Amino acid sequence: MLSLFEAREDGWQTGFHRNAINHLGTKFKWLQASLDNRDIAPEEFSGPRSVKGRYNTDMRPADVCGSLAGKRITMIGGEHIYRLHIHLLQHMERAEGKPFPCPYHEFCTHHHICLPYQYFQDDAPPPRYIKPPTSRQLIETESAVVNYIVSDTLLSAQDESSSEYNLPFVHPMTGVRLRETYWLAAARKANVVILGRGPLTAPGGTYTGNWSFLHHLPDYVDKSRKAIMGDDKGHDDEPMSQTAPRSLEILNAAVHLTVSCFLPDLFRLLQSIRLEVHPSRRKRLIWPSSWYRLPARGTARTALLCPHIVSSVQDMIQQTFSHHRPPRSSAEHSLMLQLSAFINADASNTTHLEDPWTLLFNAQVYLENMVLREILPRYGIVFLPLDVLWVEDAQARGHGCGRSHGAVDTDVDLERTLIIGEAFLTGIDYVLRYLE
Repeated sequence: MLSLFEAREDGWQTGFHRNAINHLGTKFKWLQASLDNRDIAPEEFSGPRSVKGRYNTDMRPADVCGSLAGKRITMIGGEHIYRLHIHLLQHMERAEGKPFPCPYHEFCTHHHICLPYQYFQDDAPPPRYIKPPTSRQLIETESAVVNYIVSDTLLSAQDESSSEYNLPFVHPMTGVRLRETYWLAAARKANVVILGRGPLTAPGGTYTGNWSFLHHLPDYVDKSRKAIMGDDKGHDDEPMSQTAPRSLEILNAAVHLTVSCFLPDLFRLLQSIRLEVHPSRRKRLIWPSSWYRLPARGTARTALLCPHIVSSVQDMIQQTFSHHRPPRSSAEHSLMLQLSAFINADASNTTHLEDPWTLLFNAQVYLENMVLREILPRYGIVFLPLDVLWVEDAQARGHGCGRSHGAVDTDVDLERTLIIGEAFLTGIDYVLRYLE
């Protein structure tokens, strides 16, 4: 079988890209070895300056203000950064007993948080425009100011008049509209910059059953029928159904999006940050990771919520681990469960019952987080992992086992949102207090 990931020597690759791609190659060689029972020992991985360990979900609001006092915090990114921004505001609402409304992604101005009680204004309605506090006022009141800037891909063009900032545009590969805002000036002024970007979504046509874009991608993955079925009978490849893409074809697309879109964009971004923002002890840059989504349907969903009752998937996992080391992290285990469930569906011709969009998203999350752990500290950026997964939590609490679909959706999404939000706040507090 071909290796699951093959580094490609295109013209845009620099030493940075080669290192990142080699790291991806190591991870995916292990993944394919797990799926086809080959013995490849991956390199030991340890991301410097990544925040590890369990988070304290009972942290008091005052603890956060202690590390944010006197600082300007700018949060930049797409949907997952905005959700973390909202969680911070909700946290401060509970702490200060007053609302911090945010007008939505494109219209966030600033929020004056952690203001001691003696500085609270009376009940008079605020003016239409509230001037942000000065740096001196923030220090004197031991308060902080936070704002959010929408930037789906963290575009870092230095010219504020660039068309990407001022005209609507869509991603050339996915056809999805992107929102970009000039953010370099705000990052230069901030004491703490929290930034991140999430995976690209599947093209819009896939939601009507058109997965033809998978046909035209370079081959990083052995997508043959042998690779999927796990036999040596030499099956001829069959044309891919437009409505039921195979698991390894989706995985191949995730690798391609990471290599051809994410890595070049990341390299340009890091160069701009080094030249324009200048990370230092006095200017902390923190990158919260993306996190896995729960599949909307299928055995992959059940395998994540109740891995102990999906016998066919669990048997595949146990057979794999009898010959090779088990995953070192919950992230690897979670992705293996999803892939195994999807491959099992390939074998039984029930792939149409699975959720290919979530598999594409989650495979990118896994890849991107592995690269970011290794690369970001070299540029003075702290990587904050937020990969709170179902495998550990759901199995202990029984989420999704014998309960209605709607109740599970509500409970799991709400609980994971709270856990991820508190992990984010605890991680920020730790970085600003203790990490040198």
